[in-house]
Amino acid sequence: MLAADLHQHLWPDPLLSALARRTSPPRLHRRRDGWRLELPGEAASELRLVDHDPVSRAWAAWGRAAHPRLRVVFARLAGGAPLHAERLAARGGPAAAVHDDLTYFDVSSYGPRTVDAMLRVVGVDRLVLGTDRPVIEPPSLAELGPSFLHSVRVANPARVLTAAPLAEAA
Repeated sequence: MLAADLHQHLWPDPLLSALARRTSPPRLHRRRDGWRLELPGEAASELRLVDHDPVSRAWAAWGRAAHPRLRVVFARLAGGAPLHAERLAARGGPAAAVHDDLTYFDVSSYGPRTVDAMLRVVGVDRLVLGTDRPVIEPPSLAELGPSFLHSVRVANPARVLTAAPLAEAA
């Protein structure tokens, strides 16, 4: 059985500064052609910060309208943002984005209580496996049951990554 890990990190300025000051991996090394990320035991790789800019990725406000058929996966349960949908709605924000069937949330770093709260807001079909390996080992989610584990490890990632066209909205 194949499992998919869908996860992307943000690179805040304090982290970038700390990595740039380091003299051994993990570190960022400035070159003429840009930044290189050096990790222990891995070949250095290019780090294009523009690809990780959270402002250019602000999905709830404009993303779905601009990309009506794009599947999106938010790392780390989008920081729990769907759990704040009622509060966002009370302030006139785009709370309906929580119910977007093409938006998924990876469960990385969260335990069963927080993941269960997300289940109640977005449903099991929109959660996918994500981990913070090798930084930390993921908490066990076994208590949420084998059907849940199959959904987040196999069925939902397959739906996110499929090349099949999406049905048109009625």
